[in-house]
Amino acid sequence: DLDFGLTKLRADQAGWQDGFLTTTFGPAGMLIRNRTEQPLAYEIKGPYSDWGGPYTLEPQQEHRFPIAYSVDCRYRANKRQREFLLPAGSGYEFKVVGDGEVDIYVAAEPPASDVQTTSLEKKEN
Repeated sequence: DLDFGLTKLRADQAGWQDGFLTTTFGPAGMLIRNRTEQPLAYEIKGPYSDWGGPYTLEPQQEHRFPIAYSVDCRYRANKRQREFLLPAGSGYEFKVVGDGEVDIYVAAEPPASDVQTTSLEKKEN
């Protein structure tokens, strides 16, 4: 990954052109996975945007965001609202911790192939 100001870019392609190594970069992206047994609703907000969502994430599913910047993420679980800053270039998981509280953590492993994925591309009007 390449940090460029507030933007995180990831090498997308690499190759040779006229004896030079060339690289194309794209957004590092982010994924959010639900490792709980209940659907979770959350909202995200970029540095220059309003809150988007709410997005509902079913159990054992994940959403991918093709972004290159950190976002604020907020959700409500067990009658408590939580808010976290999630940097681009990583994966995050909602999990139930020992006391039954739902919290969000950095994902320890890459996405599994059996997990249903939804890409939440920004739609142009």
